[in-house]
Amino acid sequence: MTGIRTSAAYASDERPESEDLRPETDERPKVSTVPAPTQIEEQALIEATAGIPTFKTTIVKDTFIYTVLTKEADDRIAMTMEKEARTIQKRELLDQRYRERVLMSCVLWPISFTSQLLAQLPAGVEYTLFSKIMAASGMAEPIYGDTRLTAYKEPVTPSAEEIERLRADPRLSRLGLVHRQIKELLVDEDGNSSLQTAAHFIYTAIERGAYGKIVSEAESSPTAADELILKFGVVWPTNFDWDLSPAGWARLIAQGILDLSGFSPNPGTTEDIQLA
Repeated sequence: MTGIRTSAAYASDERPESEDLRPETDERPKVSTVPAPTQIEEQALIEATAGIPTFKTTIVKDTFIYTVLTKEADDRIAMTMEKEARTIQKRELLDQRYRERVLMSCVLWPISFTSQLLAQLPAGVEYTLFSKIMAASGMAEPIYGDTRLTAYKEPVTPSAEEIERLRADPRLSRLGLVHRQIKELLVDEDGNSSLQTAAHFIYTAIERGAYGKIVSEAESSPTAADELILKFGVVWPTNFDWDLSPAGWARLIAQGILDLSGFSPNPGTTEDIQLA
């Protein structure tokens, strides 16, 4: 027995004998609330993303196109959520606000994706679509089944000479070097899924002085800590644009740097390659 009461539960038990108590049925065919995009509309959306990974999915009968949550968008949402957390005490409401902001930031189709439209959709769409975006952004386990619309790009790989140069640095050799490959889920035209390397990073541990600066700066901004951890820890590539990368990449590498710096009793994963 659930705590949800039907409309009959609020009505009087006394009814005229002639009243038909059979439940009303809606025989109208269910139609999609969100019309599917045309091929031209879909192509225009892909071009507008400027290469940011973009996906198409169907939930119930509705079609959605979404991009990954970039670090830049995630940072912007985090700053807004920090302000709201000062006045909103209920965790459930904060979580709902965060989901809505992620959806508004990442959903490209329908173009008019608003909180009003979200309220008209089946209740589970919000949670499922949010989960798909988090997974595509590297912040949750991969979810299989969605179609990737943007082409897969072979990642830039550090050369043997660059790796040897880093290994030869006495300071980096002392602190340790780790080569991390970030994987992403790809689905081919036949529906076969596989994990492919999306990016390479080489990072080192953070020294005590640098960590003191990170702690000091983090007090003024909720996003400053990760940015400084990446700045002090990543040694290859040196000019990576974190803002337009999936938000989960920055979190993953920042956590790896902290682990290598001694903040975890069991640092390293099976994907790590110890270089020094």
